[in-house]
Amino acid sequence: MKSLETLKRYEKGEREFSGVNLRGQNFERKDLSGANFSGADLRGANFSYATLQGTNFTNVKTGARRSLIIGQVIILLLLSMLSGFLAGLPGCWLLTYMAPITTHFSDTRFSGYTSCIIIIAFFVTLHYKGIVTATSFLAVSLVVLSSVAALLNLMGAGAASTVS
Repeated sequence: MKSLETLKRYEKGEREFSGVNLRGQNFERKDLSGANFSGADLRGANFSYATLQGTNFTNVKTGARRSLIIGQVIILLLLSMLSGFLAGLPGCWLLTYMAPITTHFSDTRFSGYTSCIIIIAFFVTLHYKGIVTATSFLAVSLVVLSSVAALLNLMGAGAASTVS
């Protein structure tokens, strides 16, 4: 039964809607006082801000629709995978800069410490200023750090070619 049909029958004075299928129907801000929905299937039905004084909801079937639950589970799994990936990025990033590389200069330690400071500053900014500001800060920091790392790498490569 559709919500319009239910509302029309209610306006005509009918109050007995026991056992009817009202899945996913919208009764938002409607007056259904004194109606009997006992044993009805109300899964996914919307009764937000409805007037329901004296309404009987004994033994009704309620809950979210199965497709909605499956969609939410899929979204949660995707967010969980993204979270795991993003949680591993700082570790990989730090390992890249802090691991001893077969070079003759100590710029890797500088880059590693700088990375630690940027990560700490990101989380402090995230806590106090919000995600938009923190993301902007992180993007600018990554660009600057990558530029400095590339410059140091070029300077190191130039120094190595002149020594050979």
